[in-house]
Amino acid sequence: GSVVSDGNTSELIELYLKNSGYKSDGAEIHYEDFSDKDFQILSLRLMNEDGKVTSDFECDNAIIVEMVCVARREVPGLYGYIGITNRDGFRVLVSDTFDMPQSSLDFLAPSKYRLTATIPARVLGHGYYNINVSFGSLRSHGVLDVDTPEEGCSFRLDDHTTWRGNRRQGFISTLLKWEVSKLLVNGTK
Repeated sequence: GSVVSDGNTSELIELYLKNSGYKSDGAEIHYEDFSDKDFQILSLRLMNEDGKVTSDFECDNAIIVEMVCVARREVPGLYGYIGITNRDGFRVLVSDTFDMPQSSLDFLAPSKYRLTATIPARVLGHGYYNINVSFGSLRSHGVLDVDTPEEGCSFRLDDHTTWRGNRRQGFISTLLKWEVSKLLVNGTK
């Protein structure tokens, strides 16, 4: 390899991520309104538990994914999909509205809606992530893809509260409780 640039660490990380295909779209994005779509996402944003829009999170806090959508017609079988990839492009979390027994979006009446999905604390490990959303239907006039924006949001997770912190390896940051119990040896403690 060779040295391409030197400077401030955070600026160099951003430069590296941009050159490696990692999208840094930020904490909020608004999409163009296409009035001919039956259903469409209008905006996507990431918030902390206090409702503040941000792209910087601590592993100990939940990440709230908020989508503002419009349903112009009922879409039978409508479902939503969230995919989270790390900066290396590995898909580390996938969820859709069929994670529950029935999709919460099936046959939405025409209106505007606020959809939220919460990524619990300590699910993802520290690092940089992209989040993309899409909406589809298995029964909508033969159309599987209802709305799939090309761009999503990005965020960073840090672990400043544990001893291992951002040195913790792995894809998840779940903390395990270690329990100790004294064993009886020859009938005595």
